[in-house]
Amino acid sequence: MKPARARSRAPAPRWPKTAAASCTTRTPRPWSRCSATGSSMQPIDFFLHAAMRYPDRIAAIDAASGFAHTYEALRGQALALAAALQRLSGKPRPVIATLAGNSHAMLLGILATYACGGVLVPLTPTVVEQDIARQLATAAPDIVLHDAAYEALLVSYQGLRICNDESREFQTDALAREYAGQSPSRGNPDPGETTAIKFTGGSSGVPKAVLQSLRCINTMVASLAMAYGFDSKERFLLAPPMTHGAGTFVLPVLHAGGCLVIAGKATAEQLHALLDSYAVTSTWVPPTLLQRLVRGGHDAHVHPHRLRAAHPIEAAFGQHAQQPRLELDRHVADFVQEQRAAVRFLEAAAAQRVGAGESA
Repeated sequence: MKPARARSRAPAPRWPKTAAASCTTRTPRPWSRCSATGSSMQPIDFFLHAAMRYPDRIAAIDAASGFAHTYEALRGQALALAAALQRLSGKPRPVIATLAGNSHAMLLGILATYACGGVLVPLTPTVVEQDIARQLATAAPDIVLHDAAYEALLVSYQGLRICNDESREFQTDALAREYAGQSPSRGNPDPGETTAIKFTGGSSGVPKAVLQSLRCINTMVASLAMAYGFDSKERFLLAPPMTHGAGTFVLPVLHAGGCLVIAGKATAEQLHALLDSYAVTSTWVPPTLLQRLVRGGHDAHVHPHRLRAAHPIEAAFGQHAQQPRLELDRHVADFVQEQRAAVRFLEAAAAQRVGAGESA
């Protein structure tokens, strides 16, 4: 079932005043989403195709600073940083770990890693230093892109570090400026090659490395874009960490020509304010945060139909929002089971499409 859309839009958002804030009116270039599973297709191409079609459209807004980045500007920054990552690592496909909170620099690091054909290793900064050390030892990244606030978690790491938000020998924005106008070399990796390494606690609570292939990432992006029907009017709020759940929506939204609203850690009340300020059309939240949003101190302002939590439950949560807590907890448990079933169904359907395309 396709997620329900809001019947009426919120007041016009307070868009930042930038020279390139207006949307382009040129006719989009045709491109078949079916090509997303081909051997020559790489994850970054979802974004690059959109940048060609909508160069002047706003691709991302940093809610903390209010600064907006057009598709063309973000493309140039991502390619420049990708060239820097290849040069500094000395490898055509470097392994890049990120240890950061949500920010424009974090988004840039993700796109740059995909742009250079690298392997993305998103680390969660809320875990203890011992777990970070084990994850670094397992993934063996060539470079770690990090926030200064999490530098203490990198005591065991002896490789190259690039800081996102403070002046260091290597700093994200400075490298993007230094390598401006350059592009990374592009290979043609096998669809089965590892493109991301993500750590999950699993049943034992001990972090486990989950390897995601290029084909897996491509299929995920194409499936999410088609399943949720993203379009160029999308305003997607990135509030939970981009390391895992929320980050899976970055490329699908950008591919559609939508806009990412990047926010750091926020309370339920702050999230409500962001939803209204930027006329957000969708977001991703884990069940725990979804409960806080629905139970928040300002229940009258809750709009459950505008929340997208990897499964279309907007109307259901709206129906149960005013019922007792026990009933809501039971509903959340049902949602988790339905979410898992929906993901398994989506993966099976995507695998069939990929198989049909390869046999043809």
